Amino acid sequence: MSHNRRGGKFKNIEIDTLVEVFPMKRKILALGLLLMFLALPLAGAAYIPSETKRAQALAKISIYWYYAYMKYDVQFGKLYNESIAAGVDNQTLTFAQALYDNATIQFKKAVGGFGKYGFPLPYEMLRAYRYIREAVGVLKLALNTTEIKR
Repeated sequence: MSHNRRGGKFKNIEIDTLVEVFPMKRKILALGLLLMFLALPLAGAAYIPSETKRAQALAKISIYWYYAYMKYDVQFGKLYNESIAAGVDNQTLTFAQALYDNATIQFKKAVGGFGKYGFPLPYEMLRAYRYIREAVGVLKLALNTTEIKR
């Protein structure tokens, strides 16, 4: 009785006989299976789920807005002191300070929240950046108009 379903050259030879006739194929098959099982964990490590890619993209965006915010934060302090020295009116200084306070609140939300990924929340960082950019813009405009009046 033949267990070989394909027929052909060895159709009357038992499977065990084929293994004995071709011992090298059995070794190659065993080596191939061994390599496959050894390489399987490495293949899993190369796969990065889309959730991780999304988290990486959000982290990059958050870091960008964080540094942009910090740049304007330094500028605000310098411009605010220059505005006081230049004699900018109190209404403008109060408005700029209110924008700065809003930026600080949004910044604390962003950095304090840290979301589920462990980095500042990008949309909160963007809001903070927009507030502080507006505050710096108000102070720059006020300084320019004060200098023009002199």
